[in-house]
Amino acid sequence: MSDISNIITKDLQIPTSSIGGSGNASQSKGIGAQAADAARDIRDRATHTAKEVVAGAESKLRATAEEQKVAGAERVSAIAGAISRTADELESELPQAARYVRGAATEIQNLSDTVRQRDINVLLRDVQDLARRQPAAFLGVSVLAGFAAIRFLKTSSQSASADVLPTPELQGKPSQEAPDFSPEPSGFEQGRP
Repeated sequence: MSDISNIITKDLQIPTSSIGGSGNASQSKGIGAQAADAARDIRDRATHTAKEVVAGAESKLRATAEEQKVAGAERVSAIAGAISRTADELESELPQAARYVRGAATEIQNLSDTVRQRDINVLLRDVQDLARRQPAAFLGVSVLAGFAAIRFLKTSSQSASADVLPTPELQGKPSQEAPDFSPEPSGFEQGRP
């Protein structure tokens, strides 16, 4: 038992009097307090590290949301431009309709500008308020936005796949000259006797 006591006291630096229950109660309380302090220190460091990780993830999420907000505003602005061009084309044939279409384009452009300028948190709060005040309108707008997003994604994927196809200049051009193994036409196949 004394060999074990010597190993414990040397490696863990625990006073001999606290081993085996023979010793001062204040010394054992001191060891308990040291262990509690060490546990608190570990907990505090782990909490601090976790907060740093969460803050970093939150920062990246906000940056991504901001990029997506700007990209969305640009898409809405492009839609407003297309609607405005449509109004220009309608002007000569249907001036009254062109005026309504141009008004719609202006409102859509205003929406794009508002989205671009507002903070993401304010936008989320506004959307939540709209959903609470007018759930039917919110649902309708959500469905329309979903259809528009699906249409946009389909168009984007089709144009992306068209970009991957080889150009006409590259089609039919082998990377190396391959030997021609096609059979030579005989005189019989060409109509000669």
